[in-house]
Amino acid sequence: MNWIFRSQWFLPITAALALTAATVVGLGCDRLSIGVPATLSSATNGDGNIHNTDRSRSPVEFVFSADGSTYVSRGLGDTVRVCDVETNLTLHSLTTPTKGIRRVVCNRDASSILVISRDGPVVIFTRTDGRYRSRMLHRFKRPVVCDLSEDGRQALLGTENGRVEIRDTESGKCLQLIATDARRVDLVRFSPDEKRVLYTCNDGTIHLWDRRQAAEVACFLANAFPVRTATFSPDGLRIATGHNDGWLHVWDADSGSELCSRKIGDVPLLSVDFSPCGRLVACGTCLGDITVRNASDCAEQMTWFSQGVVKQVEFSPDGTTVFAAFSGPNAALRRFEIPQDVGSLAEPNSSRPQNNSGTPAGDADKFRHR
Repeated sequence: MNWIFRSQWFLPITAALALTAATVVGLGCDRLSIGVPATLSSATNGDGNIHNTDRSRSPVEFVFSADGSTYVSRGLGDTVRVCDVETNLTLHSLTTPTKGIRRVVCNRDASSILVISRDGPVVIFTRTDGRYRSRMLHRFKRPVVCDLSEDGRQALLGTENGRVEIRDTESGKCLQLIATDARRVDLVRFSPDEKRVLYTCNDGTIHLWDRRQAAEVACFLANAFPVRTATFSPDGLRIATGHNDGWLHVWDADSGSELCSRKIGDVPLLSVDFSPCGRLVACGTCLGDITVRNASDCAEQMTWFSQGVVKQVEFSPDGTTVFAAFSGPNAALRRFEIPQDVGSLAEPNSSRPQNNSGTPAGDADKFRHR
């Protein structure tokens, strides 16, 4: 009787365990079968996205030339590429002499490209007779951020140990020492006229330095959250900052007073950019959301919902398109066309034709238009 009793419990339990094991194995197979492929779809496949066939080529950082015909980008590898915007063809492929790229910037005609390597060296590429040549600019202990003047002759550099300085790209000499602080420098920017320098520290402070006075003229703080991104308006009169707590702030560049602010979401803002006329601000988040806001009150104009991490957003030079660099499994450089009623804010006196769809590139994206 005891054996029969034990068998009555044994069989159901055994069956349940077998079913559970089969379910777990099946789920595991499903996850493997729908895993992210190692490569992305082919370039410019007609959906408005600029994909790369190799994830190492997918841009996580880019900047346009002044005429909007080319962009300079870095991917996940050790190569910097100069690409054609329309075709996404690589015009120049530049290999750094050191391993690992931390940051890439260029001047507006892409004739000079500044590269910060992860192990310290700063390399400058200059274009002469259609070819790029590289040379070592300087070796810092731990440089993290940089910017380049419009003519490519001056490099603005910030380090982990709080040093901010401007160096001549030809000789490598230090032209101006701006700060020697113990706090990590998270971001540096030249103003459009290059008479002022903006830099932020990891305690959330935003500093504005006047080069002619050789002194700090403003220091402001939104909150204790670090500043993830910042940019000047084209006229240099305002500064937009995006923070780790999801807030967008617009500041007066002279006084440091806050002009407007708005909470975009609960995740960090990774990139902000003013439209060419300065009336709009584009923001990108780590959840794939791209939103366009009025620069005067931070009110929402339109928002796209995508998948991936938006590493950078930038308006096209004519203000009709927002480009976004996505990293992660959905790595790509993507275009988002701005509808005419919103684009008219970015393009006063614009007579371009009506955008019939007003939808972002890609069928998977969702769109909200205010």
